[in-house]
Amino acid sequence: MKQSMQDVTASSAEMGPVEEIKSITLADFRRLSGNPEEAAKRLQQKMFNLQEESFVWYLDALSAYHNSPLYIEYIQAVCQSLAERKSLANVLAMKNSIKLNEVMALVEMERTL
Repeated sequence: MKQSMQDVTASSAEMGPVEEIKSITLADFRRLSGNPEEAAKRLQQKMFNLQEESFVWYLDALSAYHNSPLYIEYIQAVCQSLAERKSLANVLAMKNSIKLNEVMALVEMERTL
């Protein structure tokens, strides 16, 4: 019996720049650059590009970022640090997820947004 080949089909979900920011994960952030500061600058530039197109799109992008898995993960780490009264470095050292230098790059990025 021969095995038949099936076509590979892409998902039909369309993703614009705002949806891309809304769905950004830690893995996506790390794919932007190996250096967290550079990755944060690239993410920031995506938002500034939207601001040049339309201020409404920029506001949508900010809202989308605040609902993204990346933002939620970093806020949860900060909240855990505060709840346990431990330094952020200690909390992140115990977790196998976002790193301190990535959190600091995101905080620096948010200063200028």
